[in-house]
Amino acid sequence: MPPVLKNLLSMLCLLGACWSGLNAAQIQSVLPADAPTEIMQEGTIPVEQRSNTLGFGLSGLLFVLAIAMQLDTVFRREEQGSLPPTSVPAAPLTDAPVASSNLAQTPPPPSSPQSAPDPNSQQNGEVPSSVAPAVQTLVAVAPIIQDSPVYTVPATATNGGAATREDILTKFAASPLGLVFTAPPGTGKTCTELAYLAKLFEQSPDAIVRVVCRKKDAFLGLAAIPRCVELIDPQFEVFFEAINWIHGILHQRLGMPVQQRGSLEPVRQVIGDYYSTANSLSQQKKYRDRWEETKAKLGDINTLGREVNVGAVIDTHSFNTAALGVSDGNIRDCLNIAALGKITRDDNGREDGGYGSIFKAINNKLVVDDDTLRQQLLKRDLPPLQEQSQQTGQPVLFTTMGTPRLMLLPDLRWAETYQLPRATLQRLAAKLGTSLPEEHAT
Repeated sequence: MPPVLKNLLSMLCLLGACWSGLNAAQIQSVLPADAPTEIMQEGTIPVEQRSNTLGFGLSGLLFVLAIAMQLDTVFRREEQGSLPPTSVPAAPLTDAPVASSNLAQTPPPPSSPQSAPDPNSQQNGEVPSSVAPAVQTLVAVAPIIQDSPVYTVPATATNGGAATREDILTKFAASPLGLVFTAPPGTGKTCTELAYLAKLFEQSPDAIVRVVCRKKDAFLGLAAIPRCVELIDPQFEVFFEAINWIHGILHQRLGMPVQQRGSLEPVRQVIGDYYSTANSLSQQKKYRDRWEETKAKLGDINTLGREVNVGAVIDTHSFNTAALGVSDGNIRDCLNIAALGKITRDDNGREDGGYGSIFKAINNKLVVDDDTLRQQLLKRDLPPLQEQSQQTGQPVLFTTMGTPRLMLLPDLRWAETYQLPRATLQRLAAKLGTSLPEEHAT
């Protein structure tokens, strides 16, 4: 008999015992205390009053029956608990499939050679250890947040173009959203940005790109094109002009019919060292009005640019959403955020970099609005990646593209010396209304 039915019957027996006992007690109280014996023997007392003895007996019988049912159930449970374990081995917790959640994209651990099924064991009727029954799956589901972090990173690539982890740069290049690289010096931010630009031109050879920055870098050969790469002057006129240029293209394209927007080549304005520029403009009263106007234009570019493939690529030392013109919860819908972390040490013992930008980006509720996902990223995913980064020198990347996640980037130092094809530079020069100088045209 099922335990549930036994419990139900035992409860009914207990209730019957209580009812019978109470009824008998009530009948007993009706009898006069000094009733003569002969009256009892002559049967002059009503029949229902003489049934007190039967009531007490029935009550005791039902009570004993209820106790017996409960004891039988207990003994059967103990016998089941003492059964020997089955021959199917329990699957380890770390190898069990994690519950489906859209809160984490952590890659599963690679399967070990020992987990392959043994044909000999199958012939002997044994269950292979790699086959986990359905019951084990239910028992061994791992929680979303684990105290013991497990994170597997693919093997290190031998060159820049062959790494699967570099697919994130391809996705950045294909996205119509603006992009923000945030990291302190020494974390590989410049190499990552250059690798992104190389991917952008690889996918879209007709892309239009301009750069304003504080340092005179080559930017894959773009600096050879007149007015393509410009230094921000102390009066910030170059910076203001660059924002006006891409803002004008944005509104020009927004005025086009919808049918013509699907095939537009990407237009990107790269703004280097954005934090120093924004900090200087916000601190000087004479630039207050122009700075507020510029932030409003950046807001237009970041929120409307995806419709017409126009965007800003910003690299900054400090992540400040208000300075980007987007300071509400829609920032993830408007921008792809890439925060990098790494520690660089030279032969003299100098140490640069760190992981502060990653911590700040993840802890920003406008970037990661789910508390469970935030704790998962900080406590489970980041620590093992930090350890691997310090061992290999590869930067850790936090990105908001898709589901916010962390990954280890490959070695992107090839981008420091990479040069765009001459034909690509010539096309870009023509689109900017200039030409490539002779020394770079041959």
